[in-house]
Amino acid sequence: MSRPVRLTCLSILLLALVVGALPSRTDASSLLPEAEALYLTEGAYPIRVSYRFSSALFHWLDSMAGLVGVGMSGGKTVEAHRREHDRRFERSDADNAMLRMWGEVRQEIAREAIDKRPPGLRGNPNAVLEVFLAAADVEDGLKRCAEWLPADRLTRLRAPLEHFAPRYRQLWQQGSRAQTFLEKARTDQRLPELEALLSRMTRFYDVDLAEAPTPELVLAPVIAGYGTHAQAIGPYLLVELRPYDRLEDVASVIVHENAHFLDNRQPRPRVRELLAQTVKNDTDGAAYRTLREALPTALGQGVADRLFRPKRWRRNQPWYHREDIDRYAKKIYRDVNRAMRDPSTRLDRKFLRRLFDRYDP
Repeated sequence: MSRPVRLTCLSILLLALVVGALPSRTDASSLLPEAEALYLTEGAYPIRVSYRFSSALFHWLDSMAGLVGVGMSGGKTVEAHRREHDRRFERSDADNAMLRMWGEVRQEIAREAIDKRPPGLRGNPNAVLEVFLAAADVEDGLKRCAEWLPADRLTRLRAPLEHFAPRYRQLWQQGSRAQTFLEKARTDQRLPELEALLSRMTRFYDVDLAEAPTPELVLAPVIAGYGTHAQAIGPYLLVELRPYDRLEDVASVIVHENAHFLDNRQPRPRVRELLAQTVKNDTDGAAYRTLREALPTALGQGVADRLFRPKRWRRNQPWYHREDIDRYAKKIYRDVNRAMRDPSTRLDRKFLRRLFDRYDP
């Protein structure tokens, strides 16, 4: 992660002007509470869905500021969000200063969570992001952050949120894209197939859903032509939607991110024991780190995408934007596909050894 740049004089001046001009609480006309979370599935594998303005705005600001990496939500669609904005609006010096401010305070908070943790423990660099993925609205998110953030950092979070909120609301369009997707997906005849695959994955990862929080898809819009970005933060699965995306287009992403969710629900002592029994030469942990992204890719962009889009699925097309993960996912795909067809297969010592045998850095 790059070191944050000091606030420029212009940024400091703008912060003073904006904070002084804005009310102490968020303008209700531009930051209204959004729809309550709904359900995509409610059977064997329940999935909640939300499309709150505050979550989308937060992710959009991360993307506009180019924040990619630990603690951030920007990804390969950073340029998509920037291009959409600049096509619709003229970007001013004040806008750029606000984005710099956002990037600086977000990086400060995330880096401190990593660098100033107690010995042997890791802070949570995703803490602010997770708060806003869960928050009812912007004020709720800021109120939760105020429980541990100093006032100056809270002010520097608030200013860009309030500065860009009215403009982003025009891009968000009352969550209409997510509403349309959810309405169609909930009546899609193939939805039971998706739930069956996810249920099979719980047995594969050996996770008891009764003891886990319900995963929640957090939907946010993105323009077409740049792919999509998605990531799992605790039980919150941030997923971008392009215009006209249907269940068959998003099934692979839903499976991929739920694989991360299930992987993170495995007890760490059990994982460490399995690795100690399985991996002998992975001294720097590279094979395991790669597998943790390659396995969800094999499940999502391999198994699920072939199931839901058989005419468009290709093994020789990119499944993941990193070549090492893409290559590894394709090498383990056949093993993973067979595992999904065999209810007795678990992610145990025997199966892990088979996957690690296919690792080729």
